[in-house]
Amino acid sequence: MLVHSFSQSNECFEGYSGFLRLFGLKAKPDSLLFAKTIKEINLYLCWIKGDPKYLAERAARMSIRINGPFISRKTAVSWNVAGMTKEGHKVWFQALQRSLEKNKECSDWLKHALKTGRKLKLKASIFGIPQRIRLLDIHDATAQIVDEVTECLFPKEEGKPTPQVEDRHFWRVEGEKFVRDKEKVEVEIEELGNE
Repeated sequence: MLVHSFSQSNECFEGYSGFLRLFGLKAKPDSLLFAKTIKEINLYLCWIKGDPKYLAERAARMSIRINGPFISRKTAVSWNVAGMTKEGHKVWFQALQRSLEKNKECSDWLKHALKTGRKLKLKASIFGIPQRIRLLDIHDATAQIVDEVTECLFPKEEGKPTPQVEDRHFWRVEGEKFVRDKEKVEVEIEELGNE
C-alpha cells in the first residue's frame, strides 16, 4: 500500500502513523515497511512525497487574506499615529505568518518557486482608515510584503546570515490602497511563466 503525498510538509502524516500502529509499526516517510502476510500475500506500507517540481508545474496561484490593518515596518519604529507602532507591526507580521501556515500546499509551492528562481507577480490590496492610508507609501508597502512573505517562508536562524534565496528570484509587484473603515489586506501571488 503506497500513500503518495504531494504535501512537502507531510501534512496528514499523523493519520498514516496511526494506521501503522495497528500493525505495531512506527511510520517513517520514504520507508517501505513490512506489515504482515495475508493469505500468502505480503503487505508492505510506504509513505512517499511527490517531487516538488510537479507542484510548481500546476497552475500556480495563491491568495493571502489578513483581517486587520497593514502596519508599516519602516514607520513602526518612529511614527505612533493610527497604531503605527512596533507592537502593531508585530501583530501584523504574526497575522501574515498564520495566513501562510493555514495553506501549507500553497506555501510549499511558493517556497519551491522562490528556491528555483521562478518569476512571480504579487498584487497587494490594502484597505485602511484615512489617517493610516493617507501617509502610507504603497511602493514601500508592497516591498515590505514581499520581504516579509519571504522572511516567513525562510526564517533567519539565530547567528546565521539571512538566507540568500530572495536574491535568486524576480517579483513583479502591484499595489492599490482603499480608504475603508474595515481594515484588511489581500495579497495574490502567481507565477508569470515565460514573460
